[in-house]
Amino acid sequence: MLGTPRTRGAGSRARRLLAPGALMLAAGLMLAVAVPPVLSADCGCWRYVRLNAGDSLAPASAEETTLGEVTAPSYRVAWAVGSRGSRPLLMRWSGLFWRETPLPVPADTLLEGVAAATPGDAWTIGYGPDGTPRAAHWAGDTWRPVAMPQQGPSFPRAIDARTTADAWIVGSGGTQATTWHWDGGAWSQVVIPDSTATPSALVAVSARASDDVWAVGGRGASPARQLLLHWDGQGWTPFIAPDLNGAAGLADVVALDRNDVWAVGSVREPQTSEPQTSMATATIGMVTERPLAEHWDGRAWRDVPLPGVGGRFSSVTGDGHGGIWAAGEKSDGTAFFARWDGRRWELSGAPVPGGEDTDARMASPVSGVWGLTRLPRTDYLWAVGTYRPSGRDIPAHLAITWTNAPRPR
Repeated sequence: MLGTPRTRGAGSRARRLLAPGALMLAAGLMLAVAVPPVLSADCGCWRYVRLNAGDSLAPASAEETTLGEVTAPSYRVAWAVGSRGSRPLLMRWSGLFWRETPLPVPADTLLEGVAAATPGDAWTIGYGPDGTPRAAHWAGDTWRPVAMPQQGPSFPRAIDARTTADAWIVGSGGTQATTWHWDGGAWSQVVIPDSTATPSALVAVSARASDDVWAVGGRGASPARQLLLHWDGQGWTPFIAPDLNGAAGLADVVALDRNDVWAVGSVREPQTSEPQTSMATATIGMVTERPLAEHWDGRAWRDVPLPGVGGRFSSVTGDGHGGIWAAGEKSDGTAFFARWDGRRWELSGAPVPGGEDTDARMASPVSGVWGLTRLPRTDYLWAVGTYRPSGRDIPAHLAITWTNAPRPR
């Protein structure tokens, strides 16, 4: 059911992908979507960044770890959150390497989000097993816990900090979608219209301006429907999702401009038993879950398909040139990136340590990109997720980071 706490798994973005369901239909907004072309060539621009060899998160460890969210307010500062075993995990990028950082939250906290307005102002949020919301604030010198209002069990799932005095958290309170706002002094709960129905939950938020905020999630009993909400400075308004041939779930959203917003996740489509006439259609015919990318142009949401690729998107961000990067995992369990340049998709692989190992005794490679963010005023990005090392010595999944930025000098 929507709104219930999640179990620890392969990244908070992956956990957030709400149960796909039938979408709200509106005949006046049903759009005929042309399938965009795909350029499958790998850009070769992504590289993984090893975690500090002196850290307990280095590949010598067999403990299950994951990074699910990342924020990067500058080239020399980035924060990433996830879990190590059953404990919360916070990593800091210094410009040269990643280092684990202590966090003043209980050891049973499930971290779900991190966001930084500036290098000296950052937030991380999560909740306890009993539904106690937990937030911590970085003011440039240390992390400090900050109280959040609570009426019953509450589950913060995502945060976006636009300025030091304007930040949003989304999630659920009990079984109802919930939002919280930071005004520079305290967090307050902001009511969502009853029309969102119960159960409902929000899983991602993007704040472009004080009167232009988007949040996405799901609503209704299983199977769920998409929930797309917009904040105009006065209140939250629900919007109609595009008509799809399948059940959809959303995982992330990014607002690039007032009339340029993207939401990503996955859609499960019915299999076809008809004979296929080409490799491309055969691939599409076998896909039961495909990455979902939806675009808001100021008038309506529409589907922008990524044909021939099975799997799911877990995260999305701008590319710095008017397009987007989206990332997740393919249906074969491998991580990938996809860039939309306004006309077509370009696919790129996500390299992992030992990825060149083709030992047939090894189980299928497993990796996923769960979090993605762009450095301000650049086209450089950070991505975080998990991978399973080659061989059988380390059966656990380990945290990993990727970037397309130049190596530090």
